[in-house]
Amino acid sequence: VAFSPDGTCLATASMDCTVKVWDVELGTCLRTLRGHEDFVRSVAFSPCGGMLVTASEDRRAKLWDSASGNCLRNLRDPKAADNNCNNNNNDNSNDNNINNDSSNNSGYSHDGAVWSAAFSPDGAQIVTMSDDQRAKVWDTSTGASICTLAGHSGHLHSATFSPDDLQVLTSSADSTARLWDARAGDCLHSLTGHSAHVRSASFSADGSQIVTASADGTAKLWSSRTGQCVRTFLGHGDVVWAAIFTPGGRHILTASDDRSAKVWEAETGACTGTLEGHQGGVRCILCLPGGSHVVTASLDHTAKVWDMNTGELVHHLSGHTALIRAVDVRNS
Repeated sequence: VAFSPDGTCLATASMDCTVKVWDVELGTCLRTLRGHEDFVRSVAFSPCGGMLVTASEDRRAKLWDSASGNCLRNLRDPKAADNNCNNNNNDNSNDNNINNDSSNNSGYSHDGAVWSAAFSPDGAQIVTMSDDQRAKVWDTSTGASICTLAGHSGHLHSATFSPDDLQVLTSSADSTARLWDARAGDCLHSLTGHSAHVRSASFSADGSQIVTASADGTAKLWSSRTGQCVRTFLGHGDVVWAAIFTPGGRHILTASDDRSAKVWEAETGACTGTLEGHQGGVRCILCLPGGSHVVTASLDHTAKVWDMNTGELVHHLSGHTALIRAVDVRNS
């Protein structure tokens, strides 16, 4: 799921091979994006909100016009013929018979399922990751591949750009995270020290630090400049699925299968709070823009909003009938 930058629309990716764009206030479907031939695993808005990028198990990533729902181009080898979708359908209806992508779908983005696709902060590039153990960087304007990030020996769990657009950070089942040059594709640092899958890796707001979450039950803080581990956060009793910085960078938030989330001081490594109350593993965690509230999502089918400073539960969000796989926050 992804909110548009202005908060008026919500995009959802589905196992029915489509993406839907919804009006947030009315709850109505504005348009349905059709063209993928297998489960759509991720969707993201461009920073300006004018485009969407999707990733699918059909081994393709696609770029779409968010206003019309038309496919702009497939991300594939620039030598492949017909890189544009050549879609003349301007009907914005959500009619189930409309296919927004009239290309022949020849050519692939990866050799395996594409699990995620995300824009760089400036919107000029896209990074995709696949179970072919590679990530790729693409030019948004042309759909051409800029470089391939190859070197992991296990499938990838995450791929994200640095705040300055110059680097890409990946995490993998090979127990490492890697920092790459986003233009040349060179590996700048291999972050080694975890003893199991690195489930996520995230930059601090200024890009100077990295935090990783691992199935070994720990999170680690790293220097982006040197690739050295600064400290290890110990305290969870099971897999740590996610670790992120708060907006100001003073704290780190972690989510674990031990049914808890924790708040840590980045500078000292001290745990300042444990958020307990879920009846299943906590798989997602987000900090609200103000920096004082945290959202967690769990295998228990619920999400919760917490006061980060006191650890008190503010809201209990229930209604789903299965595990929650993704959470996003509306900026407005």
